[in-house]
Amino acid sequence: TPLHLAAENDHSEVVKLFLRHRPELATLANMEGATCMHIAAAKGSVAVIKELLLFNQGGAGTLNNK
Repeated sequence: TPLHLAAENDHSEVVKLFLRHRPELATLANMEGATCMHIAAAKGSVAVIKELLLFNQGGAGTLNNK
């Protein structure tokens, strides 16, 4: 999704914009089973992780078994 791409490319302001309008996207998994939190963590994107945690207090919440 565009949100996953924003997370992958360390665009925290874009992530914030998406989540401000659709906070439920914070826990949406892509076709590989990865949430934006998984992607941001794999890329080391601290700013994106902070934004995601503001909208999803529970963290990643979804296991991707990888």
